[in-house]
Amino acid sequence: MAHGNGNGLSKELFVRAQNGDEKAYDELYDSVFNYASNVAFQRFGYKLSPEEVEDIAQIATIKVHDKIGSYSAENAPSSWVYRIVTNVGIDHMRKENCRGPLVSIDDVEPGVESDIFKVLAAEDIIDVIKTLPEKQREIIQMRVLDGYEFRDIAEMTGANNIAAARWYYWNAMGKLRKKLRTIDRYVTTLK
Repeated sequence: MAHGNGNGLSKELFVRAQNGDEKAYDELYDSVFNYASNVAFQRFGYKLSPEEVEDIAQIATIKVHDKIGSYSAENAPSSWVYRIVTNVGIDHMRKENCRGPLVSIDDVEPGVESDIFKVLAAEDIIDVIKTLPEKQREIIQMRVLDGYEFRDIAEMTGANNIAAARWYYWNAMGKLRKKLRTIDRYVTTLK
């Protein structure tokens, strides 16, 4: 999955906006809103109405505009915006008292290291993922379903480093495997 160049969020555009370039601000608004809309739908569309998802994207876009001065060109703009959208969405879900995992598993397409996803129905996986701590649910979403690299995950989640992001991921995968082994269909398939 491409991050950064294919989504219209260039470092140059962010730096120009930081320096007060009005044209950059206009371009940035459209790019950020489109990217924020995609992220919000991907992360929260399974649980919220389309209007709520659009609200999250709009609020996140405004926050990006308000916080443009705190953006550091050392980081990918997509990672920074992703984190803002995720925080706005989580805040919204908490405020609205939404329940359920903070991951979407509409189309499970397993990665190389996720053999457990080849065996079970999505409902089984969702039920087990719901039992994971929030940070582990988020990292499973980002790695397995969204295709992010560990360095991107570390940056977007605020993990201390790539090793920490990997630890969260492998710990979550271990818990998933252990819990899924108790499901009859999984156990039968392993035999």
